[in-house]
Amino acid sequence: DDGSARHVLICIPPSQSADYSEEVARGCRLWRGATQKPPGGLLFTSSVAVYGEADGQAVGEDTPLPSPPSPRSLPLLQAEGEALRSGGRVLRLAGLYSAQRGPHTFWLKRAAEGRAVDGSARGFVNLIHYEDAAALCVRILEHEGGAVLAMSPLLLCVILVYSLIVFCVCT
Repeated sequence: DDGSARHVLICIPPSQSADYSEEVARGCRLWRGATQKPPGGLLFTSSVAVYGEADGQAVGEDTPLPSPPSPRSLPLLQAEGEALRSGGRVLRLAGLYSAQRGPHTFWLKRAAEGRAVDGSARGFVNLIHYEDAAALCVRILEHEGGAVLAMSPLLLCVILVYSLIVFCVCT
């Protein structure tokens, strides 16, 4: 054993680095090392924030990216490119939550203060628990390609692989 990792998961937010895409590229280079085809896989967790605001419209894997990219999406898109050029895959996540973090904390706080929760009763929100997202990442790294189906009690998450970009559609 040379101490190298079979699989690498890169899941750091862009706000943690002054040169985000270079940090991701460095992680990709460490994974690849001197080999043309490293064992295992590399997965970079990105965000559906690359799509920007959709004016309440549904966003899917065929939704065009805004041009030019926003200052928020540009570092993510650059980092995705680094991962893909290295032979890795990208998972765009939306709505990560835990007991302490997520949109539900906003709604619970408003309700506890006796304030109304504004919004359409016909609206929807995509959510995936941190633990489900972590399990999904492991499954993607173990999977050689194609489609992966993962379920949790609160959502059905279909993972489709298109051009080595993994996109999470939650309904």
